[in-house]
Amino acid sequence: MSPQPEGPISAIVAPIAEAIAQHNALPPDQKNRARASGGAGLIAFCLYALITAPRLVFGGLIVFVIWAALAAFGALWLYVGVRASFGPRDIMAAFWSGVGILVFLGLTVFGATLPNDWLLTNFLLKGLYVGCAAASAMRLYLAVRGMPGGSLEQVRAQQAHGSAREATQAEAAARLGEQTAARDRQFRD
Repeated sequence: MSPQPEGPISAIVAPIAEAIAQHNALPPDQKNRARASGGAGLIAFCLYALITAPRLVFGGLIVFVIWAALAAFGALWLYVGVRASFGPRDIMAAFWSGVGILVFLGLTVFGATLPNDWLLTNFLLKGLYVGCAAASAMRLYLAVRGMPGGSLEQVRAQQAHGSAREATQAEAAARLGEQTAARDRQFRD
């Protein structure tokens, strides 16, 4: 359990730092699934803003640049996440992703919003629902996509490569030493 924040800035920064630390502790395939779903959600939110409030997006240069930067970052995040996300099919992840899609689309369709005079908050809330539904859809796709070519060995090699790339130099040297020792034993036999 983390200590209590000391001030208002710590109350904002501490949960963000904890979320980043949790993300960094994930295995590479889960990191990439998170990246892909985050990118899909961000792109969906940007498209929602473009469709529902085009005057807002094209109303000023600064707003348009911010919107375009968010959409471009979402596209990059999506590309990197989908491209590097390899893993076996995960039926429970697919099930809960399907539940997430239904919940967020249900919230959108049935109008789970605040009173009508909260225009900006309702706009952002509906955009959040659409973005979370898109993120769940991406997680569903990645969970049922499975491995390219259906080879478990390919996935393990990809995960080992990703793990070695993200490991510290000492861990990478230890892995390399283990692999070298295994190859030496194989040649001796």
